[in-house]
Amino acid sequence: MAAENQEEEEDPYCGVVSKEELARIDAQANPFNFSERVSQTAHFALKQIAIQTEPANTRIFSDNVGFSVIYDAYNIDFEMKQCPGSTPPPTETPRNPRDVPEIRDIPGLPNTSRIVERMITQNLYDDITQDFKYWEDGGDEYHPLEGSLLPLWKFSHDNSRNLVVSDITWSPVYPDLFAAAYTVTITSLPLSIGHIRFTKRGSMLAAGWSDGTVVVYNVESVDAIRAVASTAMNGKHILPVCKVKWVHTDPGEDLSLFSVAKDGRLTQWYFGDSRLKSKDIFSFTQDTKSDKNSLEDQHITPTFPMSDVDF
Repeated sequence: MAAENQEEEEDPYCGVVSKEELARIDAQANPFNFSERVSQTAHFALKQIAIQTEPANTRIFSDNVGFSVIYDAYNIDFEMKQCPGSTPPPTETPRNPRDVPEIRDIPGLPNTSRIVERMITQNLYDDITQDFKYWEDGGDEYHPLEGSLLPLWKFSHDNSRNLVVSDITWSPVYPDLFAAAYTVTITSLPLSIGHIRFTKRGSMLAAGWSDGTVVVYNVESVDAIRAVASTAMNGKHILPVCKVKWVHTDPGEDLSLFSVAKDGRLTQWYFGDSRLKSKDIFSFTQDTKSDKNSLEDQHITPTFPMSDVDF
């Protein structure tokens, strides 16, 4: 029995499977419990690495772009394509705007420029400058109670050469700018501007006409001087205007001026939205007849006898 059991242990398949075949089968992988290395999940170790790169070099570039620049660039590119061997014309190297100092940042430049301009003007017109300061008329010895003035400059215009000057006013902003008013005769009726005045900023000019019209001119208009006049609908004066004067207004408010005329009315005008609005402040009119029941006396407006007034 012992011998039979030993033979079964040595040959469990009873000669059905040879020892070589059994050794080959044992060398194969177990399909029910087998894991290849390729199919196993890899374990990556965590690493912390800090890297800082150098900043890229910067360059400031500035140039002007317009229709002419783009047109010239297209022409140069077209010429280079026509002649492949040609070289493009040299272009100006763009300058850094920081290297060019701004004129407005130079301290004391406006005052120095005015001094230099005045020196050049005095050198060019030295004779006029000397006469302006030291001129003496020899004829003053014969009329000691009367003086004489030296006319330095004369201004004239072709359209106003034969007209009479009725008023002159200087601009409060530009010392070398002034406006002149004239008297014009239309159909045997003289029409004149009695008084003109600039605003404090010098942008508007108010004028009082002899027909009672108050006109405001915009002298800063680029194309043409625009004018806004009063009409009978908004309170025009009946008789000639003697004087006009602007009123101080805060920024953002409508411009305002006063006008006084020979009809006895002191009127305040408001200029806004390109139109004039009037408001009568005071009236100097008086009754000329005691009979107020007459229809003729109710429409009489006496003339206020004045040639000038200040307010």
